[in-house]
Amino acid sequence: MKDVRIHLGVEGSCGGTSIGLHLAANEISKKNRVLWAGEDLPPPQRFSQLFAHVPLTESSRFHAMLFGVKFERTMAELVIACNSLPGVSLVVLDDWCESTGKISIERIGHLQNLLDKIPKGIGLLCISKGGINMNGGEEPDFSPRSTSNMGKIGFSMATLVKSNDGYSRMLFFDNEPINLKIKDDGFHRI
Repeated sequence: MKDVRIHLGVEGSCGGTSIGLHLAANEISKKNRVLWAGEDLPPPQRFSQLFAHVPLTESSRFHAMLFGVKFERTMAELVIACNSLPGVSLVVLDDWCESTGKISIERIGHLQNLLDKIPKGIGLLCISKGGINMNGGEEPDFSPRSTSNMGKIGFSMATLVKSNDGYSRMLFFDNEPINLKIKDDGFHRI
């Protein structure tokens, strides 16, 4: 995920954290290091399922922290970790912003500061609840929030939603739909 910056807007309870863990496990399997920050730690059962193929000694390259009271402090700690730990290839921010409404300019500014201070080549995945975009068409569009401001700081947009069958998920990246089946060991393309 070198230098990839993705803002993933997810429909509630459809696997956003699992996507982040799936990508983290892939990076660690490549001998890289992953930093994870969120409101909560990843669910232990889901973590063990997605990391089942990763040797225990290698899973020590997954570093998780909780967002503290001050978001900017967590961003500063991530900058320190990115610059001091060898082999960091991915930073995942899970539920990194308010779950409704526009993402605050202040929070986006802290994200920009993180991007400015981490080494080049580190990917960044920001996972948050998406929203309904009333775009004037016949159907409202579900999408990441604050796409304009996130785009200005270099993020590509992606959306993860439940499919009509309830068992699969649709990942939209660069407006291309990817049909995924969620299983214990991660996501599989259908």
